[in-house]
Amino acid sequence: MESIEPPPVRAFVLMVTGVVPYAIYSIGTGTFHWRHFALLVAIATIVSSWFVVQSGKRALVDILFVALLAAILLSKVFDQIYITLARKATADILGQLMLIRTGAFAVLSIRKMGGIGFGFVPTARDWTTGVATYLALMPVILMVNSYLHFAAPRMAPGPWWRIGILALGTFLAFLWVVALSEEFVFRGILQQVISKRAGSIAGLILTSILFGLVHLPFRGFPNWPWVVVATIIGLFCGFAYKRTGSIRSATVTHALVVTTWRVFFA
Repeated sequence: MESIEPPPVRAFVLMVTGVVPYAIYSIGTGTFHWRHFALLVAIATIVSSWFVVQSGKRALVDILFVALLAAILLSKVFDQIYITLARKATADILGQLMLIRTGAFAVLSIRKMGGIGFGFVPTARDWTTGVATYLALMPVILMVNSYLHFAAPRMAPGPWWRIGILALGTFLAFLWVVALSEEFVFRGILQQVISKRAGSIAGLILTSILFGLVHLPFRGFPNWPWVVVATIIGLFCGFAYKRTGSIRSATVTHALVVTTWRVFFA
């Protein structure tokens, strides 16, 4: 049943539930700071209330919302708010998850945008489409790599069981954080908004190009080989999304590609 609370109340609930995990983590680890707490409240408030406050052309408001989320992530502000206590267990992932959840529910429950298929658990169809798209994508990526040399094979990081554990951990981390957030923004919102105004093919191509350009600073600016590769990945992820109407299928493809690169290439 649809929630009967008015949008301002939903926005307030989103804000509160967004900052509670920080309070639990920071108080429990002794890293709580009022300035960090206030900054997080401000971020959660702006994101959760965006579609309550903003008015005007719906497409422009949606695109500006995407720009807002991207700016927050690129600012690395969560590195400052969530103090990391272990080098290999960074805490900023809690901030990224907060942003994904708050942004997603703002779009779904306040903006009421359909056609996204947001979720943390892919369906059987999502898995089938995502894996099939990944298998079709990899030969293309390997062929492009033979010309651009953007990645080199690395030595196996140990016995098969260690490789399996590393691959599984990497896949789940990207499936639920990086891939989910990027597919939500690029396929769930941007591709959908552009497609409704410029056509399905234009939406797929333009969103993929934008996805590629976002990777321009990756490992040193300007990294044009990564722009090309990311654009190709965006095309395939966009196709998976178009086929299922769910970003979860694109998330599976995205996470599998990143896992392959992280585990077997340098």
